[in-house]
Amino acid sequence: MNSTWDRRSGAAIRLADVVKRYPARDLPALDDITIDVFEGEFVALMGASGSGKTTLLNLIGALDTPTSGEIEVFGKTLTGASDTELTTFRRNTVGFVFQTFHLIPALTALENVITPMVASRKLKRRIPQGVKGLQAVGLDGKERSLPGELSGGEQQRVAIARALVMGPKLLLADEPTGNLDARTGKGIIDLIHSIRDERSMTVLIATHDPAIAVRADRVIALSDGRRTADIEVRAGETPESLLAKIATPVAER
Repeated sequence: MNSTWDRRSGAAIRLADVVKRYPARDLPALDDITIDVFEGEFVALMGASGSGKTTLLNLIGALDTPTSGEIEVFGKTLTGASDTELTTFRRNTVGFVFQTFHLIPALTALENVITPMVASRKLKRRIPQGVKGLQAVGLDGKERSLPGELSGGEQQRVAIARALVMGPKLLLADEPTGNLDARTGKGIIDLIHSIRDERSMTVLIATHDPAIAVRADRVIALSDGRRTADIEVRAGETPESLLAKIATPVAER
């Protein structure tokens, strides 16, 4: 286990019998998913493309709604909530990081970071908060740089600073190292770890890479929309041993 998260702190996220169906697909994107994620926990959702990782993150982050089942995040029941309630929930509770950085090319790093604050009442705090956010991700002095002037790793750090600028309790990262080389990707995961530890955040990261997943506290494996494994990562766990556990039937572990 890679942190000091404590199950006694209570579940930050609860999913009960969650199903997500899309009309164009024969099989559900998610099928009967029931999981708890604990406050301060770092969980990796692992699976191949199409396994349901992104769909699960979108449901937890209130970017989509389930076909059936119940979802509760930090005491807020998302099922049946209004669009206004879900918008407020996303703004105040969740930070999102994606594989593609989604930075606005014409805006500086600082301007990109503070975009989530435009609709808030924290107008006087925007600039100092944005500068502080860039400093926190190691980009002090890059405030006026445009995205095109930054490396891929630096752009992802700007995206992380933007995700954190509103002080969320939950960070959802969808393949955040997918467009980065292995060394830069490791640096991004190191950064997410340090921020989680500093802020006691709950983190969910979707990945297909066992070298990334093994850095988590727990790995939930998905295949064809179903949970196939739920493994606590032990000290000394390797990508190879993790893959072996995922491939081993529950009864044989």
